[in-house]
Amino acid sequence: MEVNAQLISFLTTLFIGIILGCIFDFYRVSRAVFQPRLWVTYLFDGLYWLIAIIITFVCLLMSNWAELRFYIFMGIILGAILYYKLCSRYTLFFSMGIIKWCILIVRYIRNILFRWILQPIGYLLGVFKTPFRYVKKYVKKAKAKVKNMDDLRPKL
Repeated sequence: MEVNAQLISFLTTLFIGIILGCIFDFYRVSRAVFQPRLWVTYLFDGLYWLIAIIITFVCLLMSNWAELRFYIFMGIILGAILYYKLCSRYTLFFSMGIIKWCILIVRYIRNILFRWILQPIGYLLGVFKTPFRYVKKYVKKAKAKVKNMDDLRPKL
């Protein structure tokens, strides 16, 4: 392999390490915000590693036909270290902002859905239910009278 190709492969692996660190930080923030149960955490840990493997494989396949050399592993590790030393703090802040923004949007949509769709349906059901309440009350009274009449009949 030529030196230029090795340099491109090494820079690609640095980039892979940075991307994987960024994805992990976003996952770390979302886990802190939502606090999922233990089994969900295990599930998403496995999902993170699956995504990490796919990203690494595809990037290595495009850069050097997925040839594994020592400098490939060193590049990924060095990229992750550089990311955590230089960019992690900003990504955590940015990720927190994105998650808070998404939560606000979901709450807004839920409020609109409740106010404009579900609440009017509830009012309509209440309007239709009101006459039946009165009918039910009179049926209970009539039932009680019939039961009292049965008690007055002579027993044979």
